[in-house]
Order: sequence, then C-alpha cells, then structure tokens
Amino acid sequence: MIDNLPSDLRQEAIHYIEELARRKRKPAAKKFSLTWAGGSPTLKAAQHLWSSSIRHTSGGTDVYLLDTNIFLELLLDQKEAASVQTLFNTRAPADLHISDLAFHSIGIIL
Repeated sequence: MIDNLPSDLRQEAIHYIEELARRKRKPAAKKFSLTWAGGSPTLKAAQHLWSSSIRHTSGGTDVYLLDTNIFLELLLDQKEAASVQTLFNTRAPADLHISDLAFHSIGIIL
C-alpha cells in the first residue's frame, strides 16, 4: 500500500509509522531498589526486614510505609524485634505510616 504512494507521501507515511512505533516501545524497566543512604548501622544490618516496606523522600524527610510484618516482628517478640524498636525510637511518628489493610491484618493475627 505504501509502495503505491507518491515519493513525498511515502516518506511522510514511513516517518509517521516510525514515530508511532517509537512511542509504542516501552522503556527498559528499572529494577526497583530498596537500598537507602544514611540510617544507623543497626537499621542497616536489619535492612532485610524492611524489604516489604517502602521508603519515600518528601521534602528532605524520609517517610516509611510499613507493612504488617514490621509491626508483628515487635508485637510477637520475634528475631528482629530490637531492630524494629530502634526504627520506632529513631524516626518521628509522623514519618511512619501503615495502610488500612496492614492495620486490619495485624488485628486478625493478634
């Protein structure tokens, strides 16, 4: 079909198709990283515990969305309970957040 177009229209059609194809290509996915700079050595040593938590920097302040297992670690006095206690003692309460789902999950487990 494109071959039947006049030369100038053929070039325009090819350019248009190439542009559509370029826009459609997905960029290479960046691997999500939970590494973080700063923090106390105690917290860094227990970084595996925070693997299901999300850290976000907002206005220069680290804000954490903590998952159910973080709270259960402390409430059930598990292996990393001291690390969780350190986290709670070293961060402002306003920087630690929990979702409704995590909150209700803790209630069900307890």
